[in-house]
Amino acid sequence: MLQIYHFFFIFMLSTEKIIHFFKLQIKTLPTGSCRPATQ
Repeated sequence: MLQIYHFFFIFMLSTEKIIHFFKLQIKTLPTGSCRPATQ
């Protein structure tokens, strides 16, 4: 039973990181809309 909780906890953490990463990617995709392109 504890192993299931452990796996679920890791799964939730990883999905949260992936969602956060995708949000960052989407936020930085449109060039020049939010911030000036310095690179």
